[in-house]
Parts: sequence; C-alpha cells; structure tokens
Amino acid sequence: MMLVNSRQILSTLIVVLLVVAGLEWARQESFLLFHSLAEIFSVVIACAVFLLAWNSRDFVRNYYLLWVGIAYLFVAGLDVVHTLTFRGMGVFPDLETDTPTQLWVAARLLQAVALVVAPAFIRRRPAILPTFAGMGAYAVLVLLAVFRWKVFPVCYIDDPQVGYPLTAFKIYAEWTICALLAVAIYLLWRVRAAFEPAVLLWLTAALVTIIVSEIWFTTYRDAYAVPNALGHYFKILAFYFTYRALVDIGFRRPYQLLLRELKQSRDSLGDLNDSLEIRVRERTAEVEQRADQLRSLALELTRVEQRERRRLAEMLHDHLQQLLVAARLRLQLAQDGVSPEEVQVELQKAEEYLEEAIRGSRSLTVELSPPMLHEGGLGGALRWLGREMNEKHGLQVSVEVASEVDPGTEEAEEFLFQAARELLFNVVKHAQTPRAWVRLTPSGTGALELAVRDDGVGIDLSRLARPSAEDGHFGLFSLRERLEALGGHLTIESAPGQGTEVRLLMSQSDSTRDE
Repeated sequence: MMLVNSRQILSTLIVVLLVVAGLEWARQESFLLFHSLAEIFSVVIACAVFLLAWNSRDFVRNYYLLWVGIAYLFVAGLDVVHTLTFRGMGVFPDLETDTPTQLWVAARLLQAVALVVAPAFIRRRPAILPTFAGMGAYAVLVLLAVFRWKVFPVCYIDDPQVGYPLTAFKIYAEWTICALLAVAIYLLWRVRAAFEPAVLLWLTAALVTIIVSEIWFTTYRDAYAVPNALGHYFKILAFYFTYRALVDIGFRRPYQLLLRELKQSRDSLGDLNDSLEIRVRERTAEVEQRADQLRSLALELTRVEQRERRRLAEMLHDHLQQLLVAARLRLQLAQDGVSPEEVQVELQKAEEYLEEAIRGSRSLTVELSPPMLHEGGLGGALRWLGREMNEKHGLQVSVEVASEVDPGTEEAEEFLFQAARELLFNVVKHAQTPRAWVRLTPSGTGALELAVRDDGVGIDLSRLARPSAEDGHFGLFSLRERLEALGGHLTIESAPGQGTEVRLLMSQSDSTRDE
C-alpha cells in the first residue's frame, strides 16, 4: 500500500511539474495563450461539476453539490466572456482592460456567495427553477451593466499616467471575496460530518487556494504582469482541487460521494432501531408494572370489600342485632309483668335499646352515604366531615369551599366526598400531625380541584411506584385509578418532613356526563 501511494504521489508530482512547465512556456511565448488555457481549464472543471451535480440530483441527498454545480455553470459562463474580452484577444477590439476585470470580479463574487450559501443545502434541496432564474438574472444584469448600461463600477484604469491602475472598488471587492471565502470555509467545517474526509480536505484546499489567488489579483499593475499570472496559477490549482473533491471522487469513486448518504441513513436507522428497542423495553416494563399494580389493586379491592362485608356483618350481628334482641326480650318481660311498675321499667329498658339501635343505624348510614351530602350539598358535607374528624380523631380540619363550585351530579359529589374522607383518614393514620386543610375550588375552564393538605411527616414519592396497603400508598393509587376512569387527574406534592398536598382535578363537563 505504501509503495502504491508513493508511486501515485510521484506520478502526480511529475504531471504537475509538466503542466507548470507547459504553462510557463506558454506564458513566455504568449500571455494570451497562457491566460486562455488557464480560463478554459477552470471553465471545463466548472462545467464538469455542474454535469455531475445535475445528473446525480435525484439520488444524492447531500444537495451541497447541486447548489455549487448550478452556481459554477454561471461562473463558467462569466469566465468565458471574461476570456473573450481580455486585452489582445481581438474578439471585442474596442474594449479596454477594465471590461474583463469587471467580469472577473462579478464571476468571483457569484462564486464566493454561492460557496457561503451552499452549506445551508446539505439536507434541503434547492428549488431548481428559482435557483436557475436567480443566478441567470444575476449574470444577465452583470452583462447589461458592463456592456450596455456602462454602470458597473470601474475596476481598472487604462491610463499610463496612473501609477496604480487597480481602483479602490476592485481592491475592496477582492478582499470582500476573500472574507466571504473564509466564512465559507468556517461554514463548511461546521457541517463536515456530511462529507467524506477526503472530499472535505480537497474542498478546503480549493477554498484556501482561491483566497490566495484573489490576494494576488490585488497586487498587479499590468494585466500581463507576473502577479496576474500567479493569480491564474492559483486559480488553476483551486479548480484542480475542486476537480479532485467533486469530479474525480464523484466519477471514479462514487461510493465515497454519491452513496455516503446511504451509509449515514443506515447508521441513523441503526441508532433509531436501538432507540426503539430501548423504548419498547421501557414501555413493556411500564405495562408490566402497571398490570402488576392493577392486579394488586383488584386483589386489594376484593380484600377491602370482604373486610367491609365482615365489618358490617359484625356490626349488624354484634351490635344492632343484639340491641334489637334485647329490646324484644324487654318487651316480652313487660308483657308478662305483674305490676305496672315492672312493665314501666321493662318498657324503659326496651326504649333505651331501641334508641341505641337507631343511633347505630344512623351511624352506619352516615358511613355508607351521608344524608347531609344530599341535604346540604358537597360544601356542607365537607364541613361536617371536618367536624367529625375533629370529634372522633382529634384532627383539626380547615375547610374552604368556593361558593361557585357545582360538581353537577350526585356521583361526582359522592366521589369527591369519599376521596376527601379517604385522604383525611390517611392523614390521621400516617401524617403524624393534628392539622389538615381541605380546599374545593374551580380550576381552569369547567374544572374542579379538591386539595387535601397536611404539614406532617410527608411521603417518599419514589415509593408510590410500588404501592402497598401497609404503607398507605395503595389507597392513593386506587384513588388515582378511579379518578382517571372519570376523566380526572391526581397530583401529589410531598417530601419527607415537609408535609403532603394531594390535588384531584375533575372536569365538570366529565363529572356531569351521564354514566
């Protein structure tokens, strides 16, 4: 491999030396011949770049080449006219040196601007017709300004009395072109990932060499002088580098230029596939975790239902039923009483048992479905709940209910009341605090927000992902599931030692729908 590379380098150097020698002989014999050869070479390369870009436009997704190729077609056209108008060619015998100099500046300016804009079309295809129309209009306007209107700024003064023939406009224009080319190099390297390394290096070398060429074109005092020739030598070199970057690699090794997008797409698809696999695994884990939680919820709800059935049965059997049996027994004793005093005593005892049974029945009714929820509305029921929690559990509850709150249906009122009671029971059992706050207010358009807050020990929110009945988090999970089934949303703000606030957001439009 090293031998092959050494032979390639040696052969390239020999070819370069022969070309330089031939050009230098042509320059010594006739500057017009040298100039024509230099310009023809650059025009041929520019046209080759256009042909490559145009014929590969449908299957190359890097549109840098297409934009540069179209621009170079018009640059080549201006360079042809520049060559024909050069002093001594005889095609336009009445023209002075200023005309080809003006055309040179116009062509280089188009080339520099096109190279600055080209990185913007790495992934975005330029509009073909507007691009041709815009660059064609520029070329036509330049030709009209130079040949017909005579309004193009003077670049070269054909007067032996003038010591320095290049005008200030010509000098500033060349330095502006150099600055634009420097910007083009910077922008090219910002998108270097879109190019093969060899293409990137050859393009950079071409841009740097164009800058050197333009610098030489700010120093000559005569169109036939050595600085002008050096500028053309560097122009030849610049277009040779462009040929190596775009034409040679494009035709002889198309897989490096034209099929690079395929490799990038394959790499991108591989990354996307890896990302999708990771997301599928994450979603699968989430679904499995969700299924475990729902299974646990169903099991816990079954257990809760069984405990409630057992508790109701025990309450009916051990308390209410015993009271009724005792009252019946007393009534039988009163019936068998032998004196009015004994009958009165037994009736009094029976009445006491019946009153206690009634109180127990009312207490059970309140637990199952508080009558005040239907009599005084949700606000009244929440205030009553606050008093009950204080009387039975010593929890001081501050209740705030906005006047314009209307859940809309009995089902929504029942759910919000039961949710508030569950959350307050959680405060009693787990928060280790004597205070809590309940707030029911409108939130947003057509929504209700129920918030229960305490200043207790707080919750480790990371444990909510694996709720259990023992730590009290399972009730929150169950509450969230029921609320989401109604179209609502539950949020929890808490941290260990900083209290807890649970907010239930329910859309009034959802709460008022028929269920």
